[in-house]
Amino acid sequence: MDKKSENEFLEALGAQIRTLRKGKKLTQENLAFEVGVNRSQIIRIESGQQGPGVEILKKIADAYNITLKELFDFEY
Repeated sequence: MDKKSENEFLEALGAQIRTLRKGKKLTQENLAFEVGVNRSQIIRIESGQQGPGVEILKKIADAYNITLKELFDFEY
């Protein structure tokens, strides 16, 4: 994946995580607590500045009570 595609993917993933979080009525602070990270890391993930590892993605899906497949159900 080239750098542009990687950035576009991370931005789309971050947007999906943000959309799902808002749909669940969670704040960034709530999600950070559930996942076990700092709020600043959630901010970086949602903005596409940081790609989350598989463990963090699984914890996010668990916090939303969805599958990883559902977490990745977005277009980019």
